[in-house]
Amino acid sequence: MYSELLIGKEIKVLSALDKNLVSKNGLVVNETKNMLIVQSLDGNLVRLPKSVVTLNIYNAIDKKSLVIEGSKLIGTPDERIKG
Repeated sequence: MYSELLIGKEIKVLSALDKNLVSKNGLVVNETKNMLIVQSLDGNLVRLPKSVVTLNIYNAIDKKSLVIEGSKLIGTPDERIKG
């Protein structure tokens, strides 16, 4: 499980059931149990359902990225930490 907070992380959608979501990218500004809210570079907010996307999550601090299926992120950060 990915237990780290996602808010503030840069993400990019690598694949999705909804092809309109592919290549969407930006900063995660909020997270719910089933949804990521991302602010794109043009300032628009994009809602990404966790269950249908595969993401590249970039951590600017350690300059590493992680590819993860959004379905593994379902739940609140607190729920993910508890396992």
